[in-house]
Amino acid sequence: AHLGLSDCLMNKIVLEFAASTQQLYPQILEYTVFAVFSYFN
Repeated sequence: AHLGLSDCLMNKIVLEFAASTQQLYPQILEYTVFAVFSYFN
């Protein structure tokens, strides 16, 4: 029972992390492109 609960909790954490990463991804991509662009100029 404990293992099942921890698996459920892990899935919840992973899903929440994936959701927050999807929200942040465009900003991270924007920042990375800007940093690379600045570096080469």
